[in-house]
Amino acid sequence: MNIRGTSYRSWVSRYSLILVLFAISLADLIQLFGKKEYGIMLFLHIMVQNLLMLLLYFLYRQKERYTKNLMENEQRYQSLFLYNNAGIYVINMDGTLNSVSPALSASLGYAEDEIIGRPFGALFAPPDATLLQQSFQGIVSGEIVTSSRKIKIRHKQGNYLVFDLSSVALRVKDKIQGVIGFARDITEFERVQEELSQMQTHVNNIFESIDIVLWSRDVATDRVTMLSPACVKLFGYTPDQYLANPGLWNEQVYEMDREAVNQRTVRILAGDLQANTMEYRIVHQNGEIRWMESRMFPVMNKRREITDLNGVILDITDKKRVEENQRMDLNLARRVQKSVLSQPFHTPSFAISARHIPSRQLGGDMYVWHQIDAYRYGVLIMDVMGEGVSSSLICMSLHALLKGIIVACVDPEDVITELNNHMNRLFSDNITFTHFYFTAIYTVVDLKAKRLDYINAGHPSGLVMEESGAIHELSSTCIPIGLMPDMTVKKQSVPFQGNTRILLYTDGLIEVPGKLLREQIDWVIREMRNTRMMPMSFFLEKLLSLSAGNTNENPDDVCMICMDIAAESHAEEG
Repeated sequence: MNIRGTSYRSWVSRYSLILVLFAISLADLIQLFGKKEYGIMLFLHIMVQNLLMLLLYFLYRQKERYTKNLMENEQRYQSLFLYNNAGIYVINMDGTLNSVSPALSASLGYAEDEIIGRPFGALFAPPDATLLQQSFQGIVSGEIVTSSRKIKIRHKQGNYLVFDLSSVALRVKDKIQGVIGFARDITEFERVQEELSQMQTHVNNIFESIDIVLWSRDVATDRVTMLSPACVKLFGYTPDQYLANPGLWNEQVYEMDREAVNQRTVRILAGDLQANTMEYRIVHQNGEIRWMESRMFPVMNKRREITDLNGVILDITDKKRVEENQRMDLNLARRVQKSVLSQPFHTPSFAISARHIPSRQLGGDMYVWHQIDAYRYGVLIMDVMGEGVSSSLICMSLHALLKGIIVACVDPEDVITELNNHMNRLFSDNITFTHFYFTAIYTVVDLKAKRLDYINAGHPSGLVMEESGAIHELSSTCIPIGLMPDMTVKKQSVPFQGNTRILLYTDGLIEVPGKLLREQIDWVIREMRNTRMMPMSFFLEKLLSLSAGNTNENPDDVCMICMDIAAESHAEEG
């Protein structure tokens, strides 16, 4: 019902003039037929009336159309002016602000009535105000069609914001009535751009100043697309020279390294990313051979295809020289360390030999033996905690004292006590070294008494094998040497008869990943029994060959002492 009523009223409103015209014409026709004598005049009168009414109707319809268009344009203008995120402004011919959009006034901190009517130049920074005044005069005079520039506008609180300002002439009936424009706040954008610019400047400064070559190569064209200036210092040639001659760099690679360098690139292009780091030599432009460390990083597209290779090259010549000097020093120290080790000797009644395999160039394992008198031998094996130079130096410090201590003290209890006192004196003034200690077995082999006296200071058990194959283990009897200022020591004794073989060793022989120490000790015992009829040299080499299969990533030093005592050792008496 409401819909029909609304449609009816809309129809009556739209066609009311036609209805009136029809009613007047109908009345005139009635008069025409009532008074025939006035027929012609009345007919003309009706025609004139109808023409006038039609003209009025068309004028009315045109007015309605113009009114509707005007309202639509006004709505568009309001939408553009009131709701556009970009600020809109209109300036009068006298330079005052006619209107400012809410977005612009809000961004500047003003209410609308605080800003309307003010001279527009008062809002800008002084340097910008002069330029904008010139642009304004050019636009209102018609000399400038449009003006666009980046300017600073003062906020109500006094700080300046950066805007992108665009202005054109406001024309009404083809006559300039003022200036209209858009103002977009780009303060945050400018701040970010400034930070990026500063960052880029820093990156460029680093790029040009560091002694590291950065490069990039296009895989498709096989040409270098970027090369940092550091190449002049590292290689002797400028980036332009390398870009002009793509084969120059490969020619500089040391001849013996060239094949490996080229193969590394082939492997990376084939997808082997493990080959990205490599050390090689180059021949500098001045003829000097230098060491380089190169790291290569492939760049892939969405299809996982390598499109570019990026790389970093560092000059490690000084590092290599230091390493070479260290290697030479360590080799010298190793030779010195080996030279002080006791030498094998053999008599009809007693023979002793050893093997020493350091895991590095210097080790913390050491052995020493001395003949005390005609029937007694003092034998010591030790393992200093740690590896490398520090443990080796401690070994050398102890070696200088051992002969005197063994000959003077003789008894195992006195020898171990004196070594412990020395360790505590050595590091008593430096707290950083208090953690150094060593394990050891010291034995006195008495051929006359047919007895082995020993002390085991936290060391792997030594082994004494009788001629029958029976084994006696020289188990630990006290804590390692150097841990405590005062330590209680008590020697143990093992008698022997007939042909006897004694084995002392360090833990490097029995430390195997995934296996218990007991299992490894039992393995040594089996090998000792299996080779009891063989010379001691064969036995020692057999143990070394079997222990060489140790897969430990950080293997320890291996040190072994083997002693053979003959059954008739007393025959040498007198």
